[in-house]
Amino acid sequence: VELLVVITIIAILSVVGLTIFSGVQRNARDTKRRSDIDAIAKALEVNKAPNTTLYNILLGTQFGGGAIPVDNGNNGSALYCANISTAVAAPPTVPTTWTNATSCPTSYTTVSATYPTAVTASWIVCALLETGTNPNNIYCRQSAQ
Repeated sequence: VELLVVITIIAILSVVGLTIFSGVQRNARDTKRRSDIDAIAKALEVNKAPNTTLYNILLGTQFGGGAIPVDNGNNGSALYCANISTAVAAPPTVPTTWTNATSCPTSYTTVSATYPTAVTASWIVCALLETGTNPNNIYCRQSAQ
């Protein structure tokens, strides 16, 4: 009987420990996604063409790792997505729904060395987080102008 009690207690503690650990990993991946989106937004702002309303394209050399950040999170295929506008007066809107981490929402394209393009006047860069529900699980940063 004592052995069964000990085995039951160990099993309960194992389940609790695994549950907490998986939540910590999910939060850590979301924190990295937020950090990457902030870094992409900062690189775009720093790389704004002087005396114009246009932003230049991203270069891998603008980031600490030597490459534009990518999301290698939960399944390795989640995306950082951007939407651009060629007019400052009409900034892109934040997506209200985004359920599939392996594809960008409608009118959004994967962030890369060619997107946002050099004709961008305003932009929004977003990531789909693992915690929360739409639209609270979408983290975005918009252009300053």
